[in-house]
Amino acid sequence: MSNLFKVLFLLCAILLSFSQQYLYAQTQKFNVDSFNISVGQIGSDTAKINFIIERELSIGCDDSLSKLLLINEAKQLALKIKWFPGIYQTNRALGNLYMNCLHDHQKILEVLQENADLAIKNEDILTEAISYEAMAKNYGRFNQPDKSIEYFRKALELKPGTDLVIGILADIGHEYGLLGDYTNSITYYDSSLKKIEAEIARKKGSDLSDTSMKIGILINMADIYLAMPDPQKAMKTFEEGLITSTIIKNARFKEICLTGIGKTYKQLKQYAKANEYFQNALLESRVRNRFDDEVTILNEIANAYIDSGVYKKALEYADSALYLAEGQGYTHLLSKTNATFGNAYLKENRPDLAVFYLKKALDFSQKTHIINDQKDAWFGLYNAYRQIGQFEKSLDAYQHYINNRDSARNIEKTNEAMRKDIENTNRTERLKQAAEYEKNIQRVHYYTYGGYSGLVLVLALTFFIFRNYKTQKKYNALLSKEKKENLAHIEAQSNVLSDIAHIQAHEIRGPVSAILGFVQIYNFDDAADPNNMEIMHWIGESATKLDLVVRNVVSKENDLRAEHAVKQKK
Repeated sequence: MSNLFKVLFLLCAILLSFSQQYLYAQTQKFNVDSFNISVGQIGSDTAKINFIIERELSIGCDDSLSKLLLINEAKQLALKIKWFPGIYQTNRALGNLYMNCLHDHQKILEVLQENADLAIKNEDILTEAISYEAMAKNYGRFNQPDKSIEYFRKALELKPGTDLVIGILADIGHEYGLLGDYTNSITYYDSSLKKIEAEIARKKGSDLSDTSMKIGILINMADIYLAMPDPQKAMKTFEEGLITSTIIKNARFKEICLTGIGKTYKQLKQYAKANEYFQNALLESRVRNRFDDEVTILNEIANAYIDSGVYKKALEYADSALYLAEGQGYTHLLSKTNATFGNAYLKENRPDLAVFYLKKALDFSQKTHIINDQKDAWFGLYNAYRQIGQFEKSLDAYQHYINNRDSARNIEKTNEAMRKDIENTNRTERLKQAAEYEKNIQRVHYYTYGGYSGLVLVLALTFFIFRNYKTQKKYNALLSKEKKENLAHIEAQSNVLSDIAHIQAHEIRGPVSAILGFVQIYNFDDAADPNNMEIMHWIGESATKLDLVVRNVVSKENDLRAEHAVKQKK
C-alpha cells in the first residue's frame, strides 16, 4: 500500500509539473496555432476583437512584434465590419504599444489623430475629447508643454463631461507649472478643485475616486505655492490634503503631504518643525517600502540640517540617502544625493571631500541632462575650489555655473514666450514663433558681470575693432581700382589687417575674460584676505598680457600706415 501511494504521488507530481510548464508557456510565449484555434471557436466578430485585444495585453514588450500583429489583426476585423468602438479600442492599444514598448512618439500621435478624425466624422464628442486628451498627455511626456496645453484646450472646448473636464483642468495646471507660469497654474488647479468639490456636493458624499482626485489636486497646488513662493498658502493646502488622506487612510498621499509640510517649514526656516514632519514622512515611506521616496526624504532632511548648521547630522542623513540610492540604482537621484554630501563637507571645511562628491554629482547630472542639477554641482565646485585656493579651477567652475544658469534662464524665457504664443496667436503662427524662439535661444548668451574697468576695456576693444573695420573696408574698395601690378602689395596689406583682427578677436578676449573672472572671486568683504594677494597677482599678469597685445596691435597699425604713406608718395 505504501509503494502504491508513492507511485500515485510521483504521478501527481509529474502531471502537476507538466501542467505548470504548459500554462507558463501559454502565458509567456505567443503560440499562433493555439491562438487561431481559440479565435475560431468564438462566434461574433466583436467578441473576436475583444478576445484578440485581451490576448495582446498578456504579451510583454519583449515580444512587441506579436503584440503589433495581434492589434493590427483586430483593427482590420473592426474596419471590415465597421465597428467604430473596436476601431477606437485598437487604435488606443496601438498607442499604448508605441508608447510603452516601441517609444515612437510620431506613431502615437498618428493613431490618436485617426481616432479623433473618425470621432468627428461620427459626431462622437466624447471619443474626440479623449483622443485630444491622450495627445496632450503624449506631448507632455515629451516635454512639449505648449503643444500639450493646446490639445487639452481643444478637448475642453468640446465640453465632454464633468469627470474628463476635472482631469483636463488639473493637467493644464500642471503644464503651466512646468512653464513657470504659476498664476495660470493656480487658476486651472483651482477651477479643477471647485468642480470636484461641486461634484462631491451633488452626490451628497464622495467615493474614493473623487476624494483621491481632490487630494492630488491639493498636493499639486501646494507645490506651486511653494515654488511661487507663498509658504502660508502652501502650508494650508498641504494640511488640508493631509487631513483628507488620513481620513481615507491613503498612506501614499499622507506621506507626500507630510513631506510637503516639512519643505514648507524648511522654507520658513523652522528647521525643528521641518524635521519633525520629514521624520513622520520617512516612517510612512518605510512602511510602504517605497525606497525612492525614502531617498528623497532623507535628502530633504540632510539639506535641512545643512541650512540649520548641524553638519554632522547632515552628513549622516546624506550618507543614508546616497547609500540607498546607489543600492537601488536610482540614477536620477544620485546627482542630488552626491551634491548634498558635497555641500555638507563644504560646510564642514573639508573641501577635498566636497570636490570628490560634487564631481560625482556633476557626472550623474550630465548623464541625466538635468540642467539645474548641473548648475548646482558647478556652483558647489566653484566654492570648494575657492576654499582650497585653486583659483583657476574655481574660475572655470564659476564660468560653467554661469553658462548652466543662463541656459536655465533661456529655457524659462522660451517657455514664457511659448505661453504667450499659445494665448495670442493661431496654430500656424504659433509654429512659426516657436521655431523663431528656438533660433533665438541658440544665439542668446549673456555676459552681465564686471565692473567699470571691464566696461572700459570692452569699449576700448570695440573702438579698435570699429576703426580697423573702417580701414579694412577702405582698402577693400581700393583693391578693385588698383592696377594688376599693385595686387600683391594690396593683398599683403589685407593680410596684415587680418592679422590685427585675429589678435583682437582671440588674444584680447582671454585676458579680459580672466580679469572679469578674478574680479568675481576677489574678497571685497575682507581686504586682508591672504587669497586677495594671489588674485591681484593674477589680475596684474592678465593686465600685462593685455597691454602687450594692445601695443602689438598699435605697432602693426603704425607700420601699416607708414608703408601705405611711402607707397602713396611713390
